[in-house]
Amino acid sequence: ALNMDLFIGVSELCSDASQLSNAFDNAQLALDHALFGNEEKICLFTDLEKHSSDYSRELFRIELKNIHDAVFNEDAAALKDSFERIYEQIGSAKLRSYEARSWLIRAYMSAISALEDKTASDVDFEQKIQSLKTLARGSASISQIREDNNDLLEEIIQRFDQSSNPQNTLIQQVIEYTDKNYMENLTLEHISRKF
Repeated sequence: ALNMDLFIGVSELCSDASQLSNAFDNAQLALDHALFGNEEKICLFTDLEKHSSDYSRELFRIELKNIHDAVFNEDAAALKDSFERIYEQIGSAKLRSYEARSWLIRAYMSAISALEDKTASDVDFEQKIQSLKTLARGSASISQIREDNNDLLEEIIQRFDQSSNPQNTLIQQVIEYTDKNYMENLTLEHISRKF
């Protein structure tokens, strides 16, 4: 007989496959808690204490990954949701003000960096980056940082359309054309001449 301990970390329920990556991170966090900080060998993600600073930092790390993924997938709603969750975490984690500002600066910089990675070029946000650095060193409130950088988030989202591959635009035009003209006798040759 083997003498071993079994520890289990359980994530929240997933409603579709797009949430699996997040669920894995949540299960890993619960497993870490079961291994290192708990009397129980099974830990549910939903049971973790919401105000633990380690827990908050781990959630923040997950949100940085979510921000990167949202930018890469050009998912404006997911990007906004990630920032909303970060603001909620900052409010509930009782962080020191400089630490909260640091989290926000890292989140915005993560979005800019992901956009640069996606477009394979430098994104001209130099003025915004300098403004973020000034906010990090200053005494700006969290609500002021949020207010001052809502336009930055919107500008990143607007870049999604600009960074789209021109080939995707052509494909979209072909799809629209075939949708409108499906009753005609469309051939590959006809479509290629048209576009």
